[in-house]
Amino acid sequence: MDVGKFFHDHWTTLFDGILALIVVTIGTEVYRHFRNKRTPKPVQFGGGSSVVGSVATGQQGTKGTGHTIIVNAPVAGGLTVGDAVAGQPVVKNEVPSPPPAVVPKLSTVTAKDINEAILKATPFLRDATAESYVGQPIDWNCWFDSIVKGKRGRVTVSLRCEPGLTVLRCHGDVLLSEYPQLRVLREGTPVRIMGTVEGFSGPFNFLIKNAKLYY
Repeated sequence: MDVGKFFHDHWTTLFDGILALIVVTIGTEVYRHFRNKRTPKPVQFGGGSSVVGSVATGQQGTKGTGHTIIVNAPVAGGLTVGDAVAGQPVVKNEVPSPPPAVVPKLSTVTAKDINEAILKATPFLRDATAESYVGQPIDWNCWFDSIVKGKRGRVTVSLRCEPGLTVLRCHGDVLLSEYPQLRVLREGTPVRIMGTVEGFSGPFNFLIKNAKLYY
């Protein structure tokens, strides 16, 4: 068989076959490329669970629940869910700040407790009874009453020790720079005060030392 003559007689058929093979190969690769780009793989964690999602609900979702992807959730290799699931609509939710630390209760003795103890004492013993409470730690839920400017940036804050109309007051000296909200605090705003009893101004007014305010 003359090979040269065979190629001369059939070269158009061979060329068409090679061209068709090239076209099919290129078409297959293009299809695979766009299919992979359109359907990304879910992010795999160490335990085998995955996180996929959309912007439908605004909640965190796991294992294909269709909830929002939290893009700053760490995954392997230092990436985030948003980095790994490229090209998908995601919502960048910030990690919420931790709640402020709960300040433990300093004392359960109330202003009313102290006032009643003083008033129940005989007139002769009232001063001594009041003196016995000097240095007593206090932790009271009060209501803002008034504020008086002092020297060197300090102010005296007066609080009602009971809701509504009451004669019981406590007074604490603080730096205004540490409590700038006092400039706009409205009368009757709940204020928690912590400190120690320094003394009394009459039978119904408590002077508080080292006052700390929370509101």
